[in-house]
Amino acid sequence: MKKSNIEVRVLVDDKPVREFCHDGKLFVNAKEGSEYKVKIKNDNNFKILAVISVDGIDIQTGKEANYNGPGYIINGLSSYEAKGYRKSLEEVGSFKFTKKDNSYSKEVSGKINNCGIISVAIFSQKINQITNEELFQKWKDSQKEVVREKEYVPYPIHIPYPVYPDYPDYPTKPYYKSPYWVTYGDNVNTSYSCGSIYNSMDMGGVKAINYAQTIGDINPNLESEIKPSFDLGSTWGKKIEDKVIEASFERGNLIGEFNIFYASKECLQKMGIKMDNEAQVSFPNGFPGQFCKPPSGWKS
Repeated sequence: MKKSNIEVRVLVDDKPVREFCHDGKLFVNAKEGSEYKVKIKNDNNFKILAVISVDGIDIQTGKEANYNGPGYIINGLSSYEAKGYRKSLEEVGSFKFTKKDNSYSKEVSGKINNCGIISVAIFSQKINQITNEELFQKWKDSQKEVVREKEYVPYPIHIPYPVYPDYPDYPTKPYYKSPYWVTYGDNVNTSYSCGSIYNSMDMGGVKAINYAQTIGDINPNLESEIKPSFDLGSTWGKKIEDKVIEASFERGNLIGEFNIFYASKECLQKMGIKMDNEAQVSFPNGFPGQFCKPPSGWKS
């Protein structure tokens, strides 16, 4: 599944499993006892935060997942493979398909109604926006650095008043406005609105929202949909070394959410998902001659 230049795949034996689309949802065939990984690939040029849940359980905290939970920071043009439930900063317990009654979700929450779903919520990094006041102050500071090459005195002068070189806003360039000396800054409208273009930026029109609902509550009908049909969940497999470090990340907008449903082949077929084997096709080769044929009589 790929959107917003971010791709999420389920890997078994380090290979992507086949995906099936049905009623606008994405499904994979899960085999009981198989261990798997969740690969997130970021093709954007900026960092993202990936919050991952399996069967409605946060894979880092072991609690019911929500959008405010911890996640993995993935740099731009890079990827990360979530190998299992986080035990420490050095180790995880691998993801393994199992019966719902043996799932980790039932052990920690006593629930099996959310078994059969792998969810990934993707957040961008918050952008600190500049205010009008800050922008105007920067402009004022930049004006202080302006140095005139020489003093300007307007000519001709038709009034009897003496001309003094020290103007109130010297070295700002003055001009004559009878009967007083004034500077250009005196009649400039200083109500700048340049900063409004920054304030209106909201990452593609998506406002940052502080979510408090769990991933299982996204669709109010999800519980009734998955209870009678999904037969598998996930639990801990073998111990795997997977070292990470703690880092800060100021969460911005939710830019994408990925939901991959999984079940046994029998259950998927009962849902009406066609799982026929793909026809084997012998494709033509555009470069059949891989090597040169030596000329007659040639000896090495």
